Amino acid sequence: MSPDLHRGLAVWLETRAGVLSPVSRELAAQAARLAAGAGAFGILAEGDEDPDDYEERLANLPLDRILVWREPALNGFRAELRAAALVAGLTELQPAAVLIGASDRGKEVAPLAAAAFGAGLTADCTALDLTPEGLLLQTRPAFGGNVLADIVIPRARPQFATVRAGVLTGPWPIPAAPPEIVRRRLEAESRLTILERAPAPAGPALDEAGLIVVAGCGFRAAADLDLARALARRLGGVLASTRGLVERGWLPPESQIGLSGRSVAPKVMITLGVSGSVQFLAGAGGAGFLAAVNCDPGAPIFSVAHLGLCADLYETLPPLLDTL
Repeated sequence: MSPDLHRGLAVWLETRAGVLSPVSRELAAQAARLAAGAGAFGILAEGDEDPDDYEERLANLPLDRILVWREPALNGFRAELRAAALVAGLTELQPAAVLIGASDRGKEVAPLAAAAFGAGLTADCTALDLTPEGLLLQTRPAFGGNVLADIVIPRARPQFATVRAGVLTGPWPIPAAPPEIVRRRLEAESRLTILERAPAPAGPALDEAGLIVVAGCGFRAAADLDLARALARRLGGVLASTRGLVERGWLPPESQIGLSGRSVAPKVMITLGVSGSVQFLAGAGGAGFLAAVNCDPGAPIFSVAHLGLCADLYETLPPLLDTL
């Protein structure tokens, strides 16, 4: 646990159906920028059911070395086995910090691995940097999103941080050479028995959507959301929601954007009847262009929108849909 024995940064790499997640790519780029020659590493633990060309898909990551576990025991998802691989990789690499995507899987694996080292964990970071002393500076919303807290861990190693997708931006580092791929064997057994498998309900693909239409509490009835769905469909985007509509049961939890939902970074976001609370903006700040429709001229959303229309969404959407 001595800080002097740990160097560089490690990234927990996550794939879905053999495709590397966007947040894993973002974290790999951030680790390469922050490591500054001290070493940037990757740890990947996936089942052998994924495509065999994984080495080609990892070749453009700006990392020095990637430890890979690929075996049948990791098929599906067993958090304790993935965490065991992460602990083994961190023990071998001895990085100063490890960056993990704040996905549903990452949020399960991260605390298990942190507990194995007796280390703390900063969850849902929105920014990362280094202090003059070389400590990882982790920034996250606190007190309901009303303030941003800067957190450093002076002694425990490695430092653990989960990071939301879409919040880290910057140029993609060009690797001097492909990373060294090192295969490892898992020396752990699962205590979990899977009795049944069922497909997860299909939800909006918010993480990779280029255009997102967000419905807010300005909608007066669940049936009226068909207007927002039609707009999203005609623009080739996906429909998302604020927390208020999820709590009403009008839209599923996986569609929620905000501090207690998802963080997204689409090229274009259109909000309809969204007030623009601090909690919502914590997840929507990565949008490249934000257009907002709200009938309240004092709505906070107008202070951050690139294009604001102060109007009744029920009067705005029908003619807009007719034009489209």
